Amino acid sequence: MRDVPVDGGQVRAWAAGARTLREVLLASERFGDAPFLLLDRELMTFTEHAAAVAAMSRYLIRSAGVGPGDRVAIAMRNLPEFSVAFFATVSIGAVAVPLNAWWTRDELGYALADSGARVAVVDGERAERLGDDVLAGLQAVLVARAADGSRWPTVASVLQAGAGSTMPDAMIDEDALATLFYTSGTTGPPKGVPGTHRNMVSNLLSRQYFRALDAARAGRPAPTTLPRALLTVPLFHVTGAHSYLLPALAAGSLLVLMHKWDVAQALALIERERLTSMGGVPFMALQLLDAYRPGVHDLSSLTGVAVGGAAPPTDLPERFASALPGVVPGNGYGMTETSSVAIYNFGEDYRRRPEATGRVVPIMDARLDQPDATGAGELWLRGANVVSGYWNRPQESARTFRPGGWLRTGDLARIDDEGIVTMVGRSKELIVRGGENIAPAEVAAALLAVPGVRDAAVVGVPDRLLGEQVGAVVQVDGGTDLDVGVLRRSLSDRLAAFKVPARWVVGPGPLPRNPQGKVVLAAVRALLEEDAQHGGTGP
Repeated sequence: MRDVPVDGGQVRAWAAGARTLREVLLASERFGDAPFLLLDRELMTFTEHAAAVAAMSRYLIRSAGVGPGDRVAIAMRNLPEFSVAFFATVSIGAVAVPLNAWWTRDELGYALADSGARVAVVDGERAERLGDDVLAGLQAVLVARAADGSRWPTVASVLQAGAGSTMPDAMIDEDALATLFYTSGTTGPPKGVPGTHRNMVSNLLSRQYFRALDAARAGRPAPTTLPRALLTVPLFHVTGAHSYLLPALAAGSLLVLMHKWDVAQALALIERERLTSMGGVPFMALQLLDAYRPGVHDLSSLTGVAVGGAAPPTDLPERFASALPGVVPGNGYGMTETSSVAIYNFGEDYRRRPEATGRVVPIMDARLDQPDATGAGELWLRGANVVSGYWNRPQESARTFRPGGWLRTGDLARIDDEGIVTMVGRSKELIVRGGENIAPAEVAAALLAVPGVRDAAVVGVPDRLLGEQVGAVVQVDGGTDLDVGVLRRSLSDRLAAFKVPARWVVGPGPLPRNPQGKVVLAAVRALLEEDAQHGGTGP
């Protein structure tokens, strides 16, 4: 490792490996005609990917007027064109802005405006959702897999016109901005999290470290075969982009894309493509285990399954050992602010301590702020993979990012004598539903905008598969015809579907509040639990 300066101090970074994403992209050309991205039966090789990135880079510079530091928004499902647009952007010194494909028109429009993106690469569904009026305000728009009659240039036409292009020259510093991912805030709209090239490439060796460590402890050689991975999570999140897309590009391995999670399709893909690894949120691993039938499904190629984004059940390693003993399980913790993986529990460590979150990656430091009598305190992290602040949010940056490069995670944890971290809760109110962060205040504000709603409170409620679901207690005006169905339909135009509450208590009675007028969240959760026990409106 090497020391690098951060905020008046120093943190550790990996000494080996690429320094920029452009280096990773250029080095990937050596893999030639090896398979890289597979969607359904559509395959893109490394040679084809590099050629497409060069053509897209040429278009961005010459036709779209993109220069270093300019933001290019990317809004689409998991498609090969996402990778092409992403690496074309970062390889010319511009900033890739992946947007959540599940967002509504207003949510997408907010992020476009907040990021200052003047160019967007979107798929046909996002183009239709945004509408010509929003897209017309941009400097340039490209549409991947456009619907018939689209008025915008297509990615396919740009790649065809730029066939045979070479990558434009670019000088990029490892501390230059490369990405602007969005994460939900606790009190308002999503926050932009700007990441540097160093932040993102740090994840490459951090992932390799834990696999090498586990192999050394078990007395076996480190794996030499290239992984063939199933991508079950969106590329517009750091897990998909940092921990799956980038490592596959760097290692010359196959990455199989899913349009959306479907356990039957996952089983078929693992068997058909002889996939070796899969990652996702815990409910995906649970569904895989529930659906797997020996003799019916051949998962003999699968050697690793990693989960994150929510707390997995503590019996997950045991269930894998019983059903699929050849699989090495992993449980990771990370944030957009830590550029994906910060803590990892893998292999023998995970089997021995299934309740723990794991060990902090070697390039990071961890500390607990103001631990209580039980040893639990707010987890603070710093390292070369930690970003430096939020986009255009100086006050929130000052609250979350502390002098010396420390990040206040907002999560409560304990750290034992072995250096193993165990999460015990959250000090902030974000709901984490299947790996998606949801701000309760945003959902409550949308409810309060519905005519006839007098008061509303939103909390996370436990869910076996997703970790948490959104729960709402709503006070409505007496005599109104507002019920759960009406409220759900009213929110469908205001919020992405995953943010709409799954559990409800709706009635004319007031919400539980303390003498200072604040909603008593414990009482709100109790109302939702009681209602569920009596066959209420939960699923």
